[in-house]
Amino acid sequence: MKTLFVILFFTLSLSASARQYIQCGEEATSSNYIVINLDNEKSTLFLTRGADLPETDANRFLYRIKKKNENDKFLYLETVNRELPIVIHFPKAYLNVASSKFLVQLELENEHFNYYCFSSLYP
Repeated sequence: MKTLFVILFFTLSLSASARQYIQCGEEATSSNYIVINLDNEKSTLFLTRGADLPETDANRFLYRIKKKNENDKFLYLETVNRELPIVIHFPKAYLNVASSKFLVQLELENEHFNYYCFSSLYP
């Protein structure tokens, strides 16, 4: 019985601290991608303006992100310490769930961009 309790404790501990990794492609183009890494205080957003463009700072961006707010349907994440704020509209139904296809919206200067995503969980 004690062994079962220890196994259950470690299983719950690992799942409670799981990192969610989300890869997305923009709905309107085939070359713009984002990668969202949800890991509490270490969360990040990687954005590329085109996978076919040279790997330069002008084409690839890495931002720290944090929770802005939430409602019943969405978790809103925002970039930290950036002159150009980016807000991610993440559907709460896919939070902490590995999924093969869902929609995430990225808001930049009052424009909205739709990205189709899939996600994985890692302990």
